[in-house]
Amino acid sequence: MNRTRSAVPAALLAIAAVALLASCATVNRLDQIRFDDPLLAAVLQPPPPPSLDTWYDLSINTEDPIGTVLRVGSSIVKAAEARKAAERMHEALSEVDVPGVVFEESSLRGARALGAERVDDVRDADLVLEIEIEDYGIDAPSWGSAVSLEIQTTVRLYERRSHDLVWRRHVGVTQRASPEVFGLPGAAETIFTAAMLASLSTEEMVRGFSGLAKYAARVIGETLERDLWKAGARW
Repeated sequence: MNRTRSAVPAALLAIAAVALLASCATVNRLDQIRFDDPLLAAVLQPPPPPSLDTWYDLSINTEDPIGTVLRVGSSIVKAAEARKAAERMHEALSEVDVPGVVFEESSLRGARALGAERVDDVRDADLVLEIEIEDYGIDAPSWGSAVSLEIQTTVRLYERRSHDLVWRRHVGVTQRASPEVFGLPGAAETIFTAAMLASLSTEEMVRGFSGLAKYAARVIGETLERDLWKAGARW
């Protein structure tokens, strides 16, 4: 009986997982639509707040007191500095309009690939490009590891009148930071670590995060542009 009861949720979970994967699958039906000089409206879904994965851990494991003392003891030395740096990073990341940068670049390149004129009102459009930013933020997994800007997006193209989904693609970008993007001198292949980031002011972080956002947006836009050109080559 116990095995039977546990099998039902497991089966439901499996079905849910398949449904979730199907919902994220690439869709390409561009060959089924034809427009001369189409009008394109772009829509940005409300993005989540930026995430910040920091590098220090002050949790206590009561089952491993010696390990806790060694780990926490070494972390406490940097804890005050790390917290202040994390606060500045979060403040700086909140000041950079990463979703806005990604939206503008992606919609611009999407319109170019489709040979479309952009319009502001969805009601005036032939096609609607929907950009969903599922997650974005800074990843700094350890004090000495590279800092990266990570963005996960799903882009969809709809035919407005029929509401048919014409095209869908998931695009993820992980862009590692470099000293140059924060206005610092650095040799080629030099990584920008959390320790280096902690020494910057909020203003310097904003400048660097803005540069990373623009670069990541170009990657997303170029991926979108290439995919649309390939899929719609017969337009």
